[in-house]
Amino acid sequence: MLDVELLISEVQSNPCLWDLSDKECSNREVKKKTWYQIAKNIFSNWEDIQIGEQKEKRAERDREKNKKLLAKCAEKCNQLDSFFLKGTPTEVTGNKDSRQLLAGYSGYEVLSKDTIFENTASNFMKPKYHTLEYFFKIHPVQPHDDSTLPFVSRKAFYRKNQTIRTWCTYDETNVKMFCSVCLAFSIDKNPFTYGMCDWKHIYQRISEHENSKAHNQCCEAYFMHIQKRDVGFLLMENQMHQQREEVKKNRQVLDRIIEVCKVIGKRGLSVRGKRNEAAYFLEDPTLDHGTFLEMIILISKYDAVLNEHINNIINKSEKMHLQGSKGRGNFVSLLSHYSINNVISTISSIIKQTISSQISKAQMFLVLIDTTQDVTVMDQCSIVLRYVTNGTINEKLIAVKCCTDSTGKGMMELLQSALEEVKVNPEKCIGNATDGAANMQGVYNGFTAWLSKVAPEQIHVWCFSHVLNLVITDATKNPVPVVNFFSLINACSLFFKESYQRMNIWRDISENEHENIRHKRLQSISDTRWTAKQTAVNRIFGSYGKFNNVMYPDLIIALSKISKNESFKPDIRSKANNLLTPLLKYETILIAHLYMNIFSITGPLSRYLQTSGLDLHKCVQMVKESLNELKKIQRNMNNTMQVSDEFILKMNNEIQKRIDESSEDLEIEKIQSKFEVKRVAKKKKMANYETNDEPIVEEKKFTIEIYNRVLDTIIESMDKRFSNNNDLLIDLSLLSPSNFNLLKSGLPTDSLTKYLTKLNHSLMII
Repeated sequence: MLDVELLISEVQSNPCLWDLSDKECSNREVKKKTWYQIAKNIFSNWEDIQIGEQKEKRAERDREKNKKLLAKCAEKCNQLDSFFLKGTPTEVTGNKDSRQLLAGYSGYEVLSKDTIFENTASNFMKPKYHTLEYFFKIHPVQPHDDSTLPFVSRKAFYRKNQTIRTWCTYDETNVKMFCSVCLAFSIDKNPFTYGMCDWKHIYQRISEHENSKAHNQCCEAYFMHIQKRDVGFLLMENQMHQQREEVKKNRQVLDRIIEVCKVIGKRGLSVRGKRNEAAYFLEDPTLDHGTFLEMIILISKYDAVLNEHINNIINKSEKMHLQGSKGRGNFVSLLSHYSINNVISTISSIIKQTISSQISKAQMFLVLIDTTQDVTVMDQCSIVLRYVTNGTINEKLIAVKCCTDSTGKGMMELLQSALEEVKVNPEKCIGNATDGAANMQGVYNGFTAWLSKVAPEQIHVWCFSHVLNLVITDATKNPVPVVNFFSLINACSLFFKESYQRMNIWRDISENEHENIRHKRLQSISDTRWTAKQTAVNRIFGSYGKFNNVMYPDLIIALSKISKNESFKPDIRSKANNLLTPLLKYETILIAHLYMNIFSITGPLSRYLQTSGLDLHKCVQMVKESLNELKKIQRNMNNTMQVSDEFILKMNNEIQKRIDESSEDLEIEKIQSKFEVKRVAKKKKMANYETNDEPIVEEKKFTIEIYNRVLDTIIESMDKRFSNNNDLLIDLSLLSPSNFNLLKSGLPTDSLTKYLTKLNHSLMII
C-alpha cells in the first residue's frame, strides 16, 4: 500500500517540485531526479519495479519490431500460403496430460497471409503447431493505459509480489482477456480460451485460473515446447533435419544450374538437344545430350554437390525406366526442360525489370525495330530500346516477337505490347530508328506516323550508314547494263567456287603472280554486306587510277584456259567463254571504272559511318563533301574514259607478257579499246522529202543512258535521304566535348534552336 503521509512529507521537503520561486523549479532534470529519489524512499522494491517496466518496454519494442519485420517479409512473398503445408489435426485420446495436449498439433493447415498479418483478431485464436513460434512472439499483449482499459493493468498483469503474468494477454479489438498458454495448448475450453469479459470479478478469475490444474498442464506443455521436448518435435526432428539438408543441397544444385543458363545465354548457344535428355542416358558419354546437360555433366566431374545429385537422379531414373513407368511422377531432377524453362523465364523477367527501372530513371528512350525471316519463313521483329544512364549509352533487347501484320499500325501494336510487358510508358519515346521501308517511314500510315500519335515529339532517325547503302543499292539496280555488270562479277566468283578443279586452275595462276594468295580470291556479292560490291570490283579491276595487284589478268587467263581445256565438260567450257566475252568488252571496263570512281568517294564515308564514337558534325560534313565530289564528276565522262584507256593498255600488255612467258599455247582476244559498232536497222522512207535519221553514237549513248543516269540517281538519292534532321544533328554535335575547341569564338548564329525546341517539348511530356 502507498504511504500517503510519507509521500506528503517527501514532497514538502523538496520545494523544487512545488515552489515556483525556487530556482530549480524550472529544471526538468532536477525534478526528474527528485521524483525518482522520492519513489525509492516510498517503495522498498522500487528497483525491481523499474526493471520490470524496462523489460516490458523492451518486450513491447521487440513485438513491434517483429510485427514490422514479418509484414515486410509478407510483402516480398507472392504466395505466402505456399510456404505452409495443409493437413488435418489428429484426434486426441487418453489422459489429458501435457504430452497429450501437444499430440493434437502434429497436423498442418494453411494459414493465409491476411490471417497472420492483417487481421489482429486472429492472433487471439487457437494457433497451429507450425505457427507457435510466431504466436509467442506477439504475446503477451499487455497495454498500460488504464484510461482505455476496463481494469487496472498493474493489478491484472502483475502478481502481488510484482512479478509479471506473462501468460495474460489482452485483445483490445474485442475487449477480452486471454491466457496465451491455454489458448495455444489447451484442448478443453475455458473462459480464458474464448475470452474473459467478466470485468467485475476479473482479478478473482485471473487468480483462480492461474492456480487451476488445466493452466498448470498447459504451462508444462509450454516449457516442453520451448525446450524442444514436445511430441511434435521428438517425432519430426529427424525428418525436419533431413528436409533442411535436402533443401540446402537442392539450392546449391540450383545455383549451379542458374550459372550454367547464364553462361549459355551470354554465349548465345542453344540450350537443349533434340534427344537423349532422359536422366538414365546421362551416363553414356557417346551421346549428345545438348549444350546444357553436357555442361552440367562436365561440371559434375569436378563438383561434389553436382556429382552426388547427378548420380542420385541417374539411379532413380534407371529404376523407374526398368519398371516401365511412364512419365516422371513425383521425380524431381531440376534438369528437365520444365525446370530450365522456368529458370530462363525468371532470368528474363529480372532482366526486363532491370531495364524498366533504368528507363524510369532515364525518363526518355529511343526505340529501334527491324524484322527478318527465320527458318520457318516467319517474320521475327526485334525490339531494342536505347537510353542513357549515368552517362552510359545502353541498347537493350526487350523482345523478339512474331510479326503477323507488317503494316505501320501492326508494327505499332507490336511495340506497345512489348513496352507493356516491361512496364515502359510509350509517351516517353523521343525517337525511333528503322529502315527505309514504306511501312516504316510512311507519312500517313507508316510506323513513324502511328508512333507520333502516342509520342508527338519523337523523331524518326535513319541510320546514315544504312542510308548510304540504300543509295548505292539504288544506283546498282538500274539501268540494265549495270545490273548485268554486277551479275557478271558475282557469276565469276561463283564459277570458281563451284568446283575444286576450276579453283585449282585459279590457284595455280594466282600463286605464280601473287605472294599472298589468301587475299587474292574473288569476292561474291551479298545484299547484307554493304561493302561487298566495292570489294568485288576493286579486287578484279583495282582502285580508280591505280592498277597494281589487280586480278583482271588472272581472271582472263583462267577463263581462257578453262574454255579451251577439253578435260572439262562442254557446258562448263561454254559457261567460261560466256563469262570471258563480256569481260573483254569496252563497255564493261567503262562501267567498272565508273563505279570505282564512285566507290573511291563513298567508300571512306561508309567506313567512317560504321565506326563507334563518331562525330556527328564530321558526319554531316563528310556527307556534304562526298555529295560535292560526286557533283564534280557528274558530267565528266572524258576523265573516266581516259583512265579506262590506260587500264586497257596496261592489261593488254600484262596479258601478252603472261602468254609469252607461259609454256602453254594460249590465244586470248585483246581487250576492246572502243565501243563496238553495231549495225542499226534503218527505217524505210515513205517519201523523198523525209530526212535521214542520224545514228546515235555509242559513246554518247553510254554517256546519257548509263554514266549520267547512275550519277544523277546517286546524287538525287543522297540529297533526298540525307536532308532529314541535319539541323538537329549539327545542334547535337555542338554538345560534343571534341568540338569545344571550335567554339572558342562563340556559338554560330541560330545554333541549338532545333535541339532546344525538341528538348522543351520532351520535358513538358515528362
